[in-house]
Amino acid sequence: MSSDSVSRRRFLRGAGGASLALPILPSLLPRSARAQDTGAAPCFIAMATHHGGLHGASMYPSDRTLSTVGTYAGRDIRAGAIVGELAGGERVVSDVLRASADRFTPSIAGSMSVLRGLDIPWYIAHHTGGHLGNFARNDGNGGDGLTMQSFPTPTIDRVMAWSPSFYPDPSGVVERSVSVGWQTMSFDHASPSGRSGPIQAQYAYASNLALFQRLFRPAEAFGRTSSLLVDRIRGQYTDLRGTAGISADDRRRLDEHVERLFDIERRLTLDVPCDPADPTIDTEALMWTETYFRDPDTQTLMWSLMNDIVVAAMACGLTRVASMLVGDTLSEYAGDWHQDIAHQAYLPGGDAQNTLVAAHQRFFEGIFLDLVEKLQATEMDGGDTLLDRALVSWTQESGQFPHASVGIPVVTAGAAGGAWQTGLYADYRDLDVTYPYGEELEGVDMPTDHPGLGWNQYLGSVLQAMGLSPGEYEDGETGGYGPWLVGADHGDDYDAAEAVLSEPLPIVMA
Repeated sequence: MSSDSVSRRRFLRGAGGASLALPILPSLLPRSARAQDTGAAPCFIAMATHHGGLHGASMYPSDRTLSTVGTYAGRDIRAGAIVGELAGGERVVSDVLRASADRFTPSIAGSMSVLRGLDIPWYIAHHTGGHLGNFARNDGNGGDGLTMQSFPTPTIDRVMAWSPSFYPDPSGVVERSVSVGWQTMSFDHASPSGRSGPIQAQYAYASNLALFQRLFRPAEAFGRTSSLLVDRIRGQYTDLRGTAGISADDRRRLDEHVERLFDIERRLTLDVPCDPADPTIDTEALMWTETYFRDPDTQTLMWSLMNDIVVAAMACGLTRVASMLVGDTLSEYAGDWHQDIAHQAYLPGGDAQNTLVAAHQRFFEGIFLDLVEKLQATEMDGGDTLLDRALVSWTQESGQFPHASVGIPVVTAGAAGGAWQTGLYADYRDLDVTYPYGEELEGVDMPTDHPGLGWNQYLGSVLQAMGLSPGEYEDGETGGYGPWLVGADHGDDYDAAEAVLSEPLPIVMA
């Protein structure tokens, strides 16, 4: 077995002193390493957390690091280097973006980018679909949310997963994309290869054992399914599809089912070039413990173990796309998190904001940084790392205020094979226009917002960084990715932003 693709430094460290028993270090390798290695083919990992509500002063680096770099879409855009200060054994970029200095190294800080001023300029409220472009997956709060429910859209992870630009040869790929967690933010057509059928939520893996089996033992994952059984069903399918009187809708559903069946057949005979040991801890068992919902250490361990599987699979070339919706609060708070914390966090100086900051800091250090460390420790053929090839994004459900999607924070790590600029803080807000909040609260110094660039432009930029052209994903009506709407509260504030939706984001894609 050749060991050119992955070096001895490839050590996947589990959180809390526990580690995944993967003797793939460095033995999780393709049998023919150079044949499996796709050069600098990029990978995408989307991480998302619920709510948001972090004040800008808590989430972002200091504005002192910014300087104007040019005029774009009718506003001055600003940027600066990410500079972490050492304090008490930590490297501190902001109250949220801080971690132990021995883990949050200058190298990792230099691999990150922090983006401010990326907006969904309509009222979407509670949602899980907006992170990756299916704005229809919202709870229907307000007229804008209800309007968007009429426009279900595949999410960008699935668009790249079925793009020939991203996977020119998917023959060795076990899963084009995987969704991880006890909720999903990934959506696609019922027939993804034909881009047809209703938009459906993609199955999310809460068990690392099940995800491991699906990726590394695909034949076993499908139980007693055999090629002989699939061939028998293929014949029944051919006969049934030709039956007179079958409706177009029933024919479509039949085709969708058989498409999935044929994909199972492909996996039954797939020669997976890696043979690691099974995980020793079951994340699903962790989640069912009585105190899990208020145990941030166990929540962190759960996601760290999931990170292990994702990194190992990407290093082996079994997938290059993953989405991870982290629904855990990462807090010991045992009350009503939604009402008591998320809905009260906008009040300056309150305990709710402090609780929210602490929880997001735990996510950053224990889950996001954990994944980035493991990607960086994975050396690939040619001397680069998996982090060099990857783009990891962390997005939140809202901006500074509950349900408000102006200024959704975006934190990235990785260079996407050189397509994404790193080590910088970019601010796309139009500071000449101010959105005040809390005018009814006399004597309270509330934060303010300013309109930024469109979220659709950010999503399109991610797709471009993954090698897709706008012609592969734009619908011809608006630029960027997904349907575009400007809520009544924002008037003409996004006219200039709408005009540049097709363009790659300035600064990070310069």
